Amino acid sequence: MIIKSYKIEKYPWVEAIDCFQQYSDNKYSLLLTGQGESDIAGFSLIAYNPVAVYSFHPLGSTMLQNDKTIPMEFTPWVTLRLLISTLNYESLPYPANRCGVTGFLSYEMAHTVEKLPGSTKLNYKLPHAYYCIYSGFIYFDVQSKSAFKIEISYDSKPLEQEFEKIPDSYIIGSIYPDFSKEEYCTKVQQIRDYVLDGEVYEVNLSQQYRAGFNGNPFTLFKNLYRKNPAPFSAFINLPNVKILSISPEQFIKGDGLQVETRPIKGTAPRYMDQEQDLLSRNGLVDSEKDKAELHMIVDLMRNDFSRSCKVGSVKVVTPHRLEKYTNVWHLVAIVEGVLEDDKDYIDLLKACFPGGSITGCPKVRSMEIIDELETSRRNLYTGSIFLMNQQFMQSSIVIRTGIITTNIDTNEQTLFFNSGGAVTIDSEPEKEYDETIHKVTHFIASGTKEYR
Repeated sequence: MIIKSYKIEKYPWVEAIDCFQQYSDNKYSLLLTGQGESDIAGFSLIAYNPVAVYSFHPLGSTMLQNDKTIPMEFTPWVTLRLLISTLNYESLPYPANRCGVTGFLSYEMAHTVEKLPGSTKLNYKLPHAYYCIYSGFIYFDVQSKSAFKIEISYDSKPLEQEFEKIPDSYIIGSIYPDFSKEEYCTKVQQIRDYVLDGEVYEVNLSQQYRAGFNGNPFTLFKNLYRKNPAPFSAFINLPNVKILSISPEQFIKGDGLQVETRPIKGTAPRYMDQEQDLLSRNGLVDSEKDKAELHMIVDLMRNDFSRSCKVGSVKVVTPHRLEKYTNVWHLVAIVEGVLEDDKDYIDLLKACFPGGSITGCPKVRSMEIIDELETSRRNLYTGSIFLMNQQFMQSSIVIRTGIITTNIDTNEQTLFFNSGGAVTIDSEPEKEYDETIHKVTHFIASGTKEYR
């Protein structure tokens, strides 16, 4: 596939989430947006009118193009490299040079990088990797408050448009977790035992929640985003699956050869009472346990970056900084590097995937323990949602994310979401459990009530 022509025109400034309302019912439409510090929330993007869709499953991969579905033989990594190398978005003028291949890599893509067990239960079906090529974009430059509509023509025609109009309301039923509090605390202690035995330093333990859902997924996304406008938020409308991500965590950003990652480790709850909130904040800032968690992952990410970056270029720019969100405080580090001349973003993604902040240290042994102790397959959770061309990339760690599935036989909808945290030798089981609850407060608070 090649780009034949393009058109860029000014577009009236409006918040991206409000603009996306008109595209939210379009199948395969996508929104990337967020708020936060100026160095992490610089742009928003709407993508619509897909030209090609690539879906990779363990039992068979497909490409949807020219309204025909055909089998795919290439692996997800090879396909992604082929797409970004042939679609030269980076050669277009600004802001079309900030467009590119969009999609996601699920946590299960770790099996293409390392030899891992796979004993957890699959509760919903989603591609292990998914890429989409669009002909329509709206780009929002948050800093200058300017917006642009971008139309791109290829040597393939856009897919036939499909719409699914859903009433603008929703109801979430009762929420069921994988584990009781006692069970989760027992698993935390099991990880502490592994640490004492010298097998790991840190493991990210999580569990899955599920609930019945009825209504409009984008309305739920808007509600969650208004309460917690995280900088790496995303909404993706797939057939029978909707992805609602309110993620605060950047995975990898690339601008030319310059690359960076911003792992999060260390979480404390927010409170309405200012004095209590300040105590929680200061407790996190002064916590040697949380700083140690972050420093371990920083070392892991430095090592992963060094596999694709020039010798001496990988640096810890910020060992830890405090970031404020609606329901939690976070400690965040910034690691930068410069890619080797013979490496690209695909090499870096493979070297770092999945992110160390959501696996543990050492990574492979941590993922083996995750498979042993967690019940449900993570699927997209702790994978990555991304936008990429040869000279620009932005990607997130998929946390604080809901997946809404529709059963094609019964039309019943189900909401799935996960929460977890890092466990070290200093972890207190009950506090670790409480942290997982704080992270998904907005999902839990949205339950058993109708919203419009």
